[in-house]
Amino acid sequence: MPSNPRSLNATLAAAQGGDTNAQFDMGHSYQFGIDVERNFGKAAEWYSLCAEQGGVGAQNNLGHLYSEGLGVPRNFVKAVYWYRRAAEQGFCGAQVNLGQAYEFGRGVPQDYSEAAAWYRVAAGQGNADAQTRLGALFERGLGVPHDVVEAVRLYELAALQGDAQGQVNLGLCSQSGIGVERDVHQALVWFRKAADQGHAAGQILLGGAYANGNGVVQDAAAAAVWYRRAAEQGHAIAQRLLAIQYVNGRGLQQDYTEAVKWYRRAAERSDAAAQHGLGVCYYRGDGVPQSYASSTPEVEMGHFRHEPIAYL
Repeated sequence: MPSNPRSLNATLAAAQGGDTNAQFDMGHSYQFGIDVERNFGKAAEWYSLCAEQGGVGAQNNLGHLYSEGLGVPRNFVKAVYWYRRAAEQGFCGAQVNLGQAYEFGRGVPQDYSEAAAWYRVAAGQGNADAQTRLGALFERGLGVPHDVVEAVRLYELAALQGDAQGQVNLGLCSQSGIGVERDVHQALVWFRKAADQGHAAGQILLGGAYANGNGVVQDAAAAAVWYRRAAEQGHAIAQRLLAIQYVNGRGLQQDYTEAVKWYRRAAERSDAAAQHGLGVCYYRGDGVPQSYASSTPEVEMGHFRHEPIAYL
């Protein structure tokens, strides 16, 4: 991979000469702005040259660019085409991406069985993301028989590899006794592992445990810390929960201005409860100038109350 102008020039020369590894490296450099100004269009050009010659990494990455509309017009059908070419050569990442295409019906008709089939192939190669996604299908009985024990087995395989979503899912199963004996303390172990990796859902769940005293001594200040970490990542639920902490002065000083700020951020992400909470603030004049026009009909009818504890 290029790491300085001299090696970049050598890579460019090799890529122009048809070297597929160099073509991939050039695409990667432009995709991530390594030694060059980031340029998704040029990344797509170099990946295309490599992909046409069978380069699986380039095929997968080109599929990603088409899926996200980066440097090329967004086109799920073309994304699936490239994912499939790489997946059929055994490339795990592409197998997972192709599975997602089938799971969510992007570029192909939605087909949970086909999604499960591709996740299974990648999971069999030890791909943690695929293990988690396949586990979720088993837990919901989509495309595979409903089997929560198998779901837990797959979540654990992924969680032990450090997959944060797998850790969250395994924690949720432990918390509720789904496919495994109920153990709120073990659930917290998994939530914390995910939270420590910066996984927003793990941070929210850990915050919720502290807020409600589930498996730990109730600690509103610790709850606020974890809600804030997720909120700062843009997670609407965390932003709303942090706003409620500010409204009620739980774990931090009561501050309606801060509450309004976080309600607004969540509301802008279409969180209905946050929109409602923001309406209450306008109705009462808490943290904003009082405005009945900015509140909601439900608020004016007196149907809203701030929950003292944020339940998940």
